[in-house]
Amino acid sequence: MRSRWKYTAVTVIAFGWIVLSIFAPYQFQMYRDSQILGKPHLQDHPVDETEEELPVLTILDKLKLLSSEKITGVSTGNQYSGESILTQCSSELQELFHRGVLTADPSGAQWEQRTGSAALVMSSYDDSRAMILWTVVLSSDNGYLKCGIDDETGRILYLYTADYNGDKETLTSDKVLAFAGYLGVESGENTGMAALAATFMEILEPRDSILKDYPYVFQQGESAVLYYAAETEYGFYLGHDVTEMVYP
Repeated sequence: MRSRWKYTAVTVIAFGWIVLSIFAPYQFQMYRDSQILGKPHLQDHPVDETEEELPVLTILDKLKLLSSEKITGVSTGNQYSGESILTQCSSELQELFHRGVLTADPSGAQWEQRTGSAALVMSSYDDSRAMILWTVVLSSDNGYLKCGIDDETGRILYLYTADYNGDKETLTSDKVLAFAGYLGVESGENTGMAALAATFMEILEPRDSILKDYPYVFQQGESAVLYYAAETEYGFYLGHDVTEMVYP
């Protein structure tokens, strides 16, 4: 009886050694792999260098981007489509009306054509600073409105309006300050400096022309940008910093 138990014990121990000899090296190798997996790569390319996040842009940063010439057309934005941007534009124009930037209620305008197109705008000096800008144009025989809308915030960054019925929007300092408030930036009185009216010609509707322009300083924190308010023959233009434009 005792010899039978001794034989069984020896058999179990032998079987255990066989199983251990088969699976132990495999498990040991898996453990080693789990410890060193990815380490050679991470030593050459630390995580904090390979997973850099794009900088967060303020409204003022985006106003500065408007003067960049690095622009590429895209089919749609991240937040808006070609149809939804027109709805957003109507909502923002209504907001500008309530703030006193526009004196005529935009909901009463009869536009024959309404278009919206998106573009990727990148800094001429730093490709990591970029935004998607929608250009919305509302037009008819009697009027014209063009604005640039930030795809991320839905805010209008620049605005141009012209009315050929004799009911033009007049430009006042209060309107400029109200527009600064709408953008969430601070603004002082105009700088008194003269700007080149020719810099606005590509933005204006062909029948319109610049009469006077007034550069303002828009500020947000320690950053500042020149922002132009221009009176035109049939309306006004609230534009961006044209002093930093890059020419070929």
